[in-house]
Amino acid sequence: MTLFSKWTRRRTLLAAITVLSLVFAVFFGVIIIDGEAYDRWRPAHHLRMVYGAWVRDGSPEPPRADRYVLESASSTTFVDTASHLIDGQPYRGLFGYRSTHRLGTYVITRNGEVIVVDDSGRARLLEIHKTKAAAW
Repeated sequence: MTLFSKWTRRRTLLAAITVLSLVFAVFFGVIIIDGEAYDRWRPAHHLRMVYGAWVRDGSPEPPRADRYVLESASSTTFVDTASHLIDGQPYRGLFGYRSTHRLGTYVITRNGEVIVVDDSGRARLLEIHKTKAAAW
């Protein structure tokens, strides 16, 4: 006799509901985590596309973001000339991106590195995972 043959119908149903709930929770958690990673990757990808267009255009000075992007109601791409100090090393901005979703301000530097500046002004380098559409 197996363990399950002694269970009542109610206990079996409760166990099945519990297992399905756990599977749903894990699936939902993976979707949320991947969604957040994509939300961090997308602005970085956008800035890299703008940066690439600027470089292909001969890196004209002064840079103009409006030459490389279309207007959007949900985000703003702009020229960012601020300097950011990260781990004692200065990074000079070129273009910035800010979404209405308020995930911070993304900045691409003149050498193509992407940094994220949170609302408190703290800057950090953004690391893009090599094999997935994930960031950080």
